[in-house]
Amino acid sequence: MTLEVYLLYSNIALLGTALGLFLLSIFYHLYLYWQDKKLLKLRKILIPELAQFIFSKNNQDKVLRIVHDNYFASLFIIRDYLRAISGKSYEEVAALFLASPQIKKLQRMLYSPFTSKRFQAAYFLTELRFHPAFYDFYKRYEKISLAEEKYFYLRGMVKLCQNISEFTLTLEIIKKSSFNLAEIAGLLADAPDELAPLVFEKLKSEKDSKYKILYIEFLKSRNYQELGVWLCNQGVLEEEPEVLITVIKALGFFGLPRAVPLLINFLDHSNWVIRAQAAKSLGLLRINEALPELTEKLTDENWWVRYNAGNAILNFGPLGYQALQTVIESTSDRFAHDMANYLRTKYLFARGLGYGAFHLKNL
Repeated sequence: MTLEVYLLYSNIALLGTALGLFLLSIFYHLYLYWQDKKLLKLRKILIPELAQFIFSKNNQDKVLRIVHDNYFASLFIIRDYLRAISGKSYEEVAALFLASPQIKKLQRMLYSPFTSKRFQAAYFLTELRFHPAFYDFYKRYEKISLAEEKYFYLRGMVKLCQNISEFTLTLEIIKKSSFNLAEIAGLLADAPDELAPLVFEKLKSEKDSKYKILYIEFLKSRNYQELGVWLCNQGVLEEEPEVLITVIKALGFFGLPRAVPLLINFLDHSNWVIRAQAAKSLGLLRINEALPELTEKLTDENWWVRYNAGNAILNFGPLGYQALQTVIESTSDRFAHDMANYLRTKYLFARGLGYGAFHLKNL
């Protein structure tokens, strides 16, 4: 065989190989397109008429059969249900899927060797509130090394725990973990509202300042009124400054009149940040009993305490404005005079009395 013939055959073989790969690529993309069309058709059937379709007795068996027969399509169906439905309807749909054989498949997927499948299973089991998965998450947590997956399982445990023992177990794992304060706060932020009484019980016995702050912030975000009453009953706490600041913010948030004496006591604290926050919280409460104490704080050595006290006084409306005017006319303290004058001017401009009123007051 001459060299020319050999090269000709080689070129033909390369061209044939390239053409074969090209055709294979086309067939593969056509297959993907066909699969996408099937999935899109499935979604079009289910989503637009979701309420009528899913809650009709005639269609419930059909939905369950789709879920049972087509595992991967069912993941998308569940996801779309979760996005499309809220309130009572969400619970009904969740109950429908929890009753299907598919839930056991999802539970077994937590033990898959593939990380992506474990993530999918953990997400759906958590969103469907499948409580038995709590113990699966607990078993799996210690056996995995990927930090993101550990965080995902902890999130599932927080969302699924239903009693004080499960919550205590979850907290023990969280405290031993290497996650930072912001990540732990994110875990608690995902917790259901029903967890508030359990968090409140843990707060009462908690010794770690970091977790006290987290518990108080969580309960405040859930507007848990019993926390405000309990904090008022504690009196002046001997706690670290960060905890006291969180407590003072919570007292202002819940707005209980009985918190006023406690906040007034904090106005004399040695830490200026605590004094400033106490003044701000008293301004939120707007109880007349606190007005003389706030006026006195206009002579505080710290600018932020004076500023917060003055703004708190302005929250009392005309009564507060008159208190600032009295300070301007009668005080010999230059810092109190300047702060009161600055805030009085701010008050006038904010109410449109503005430039003319400012100059009339200073003639």
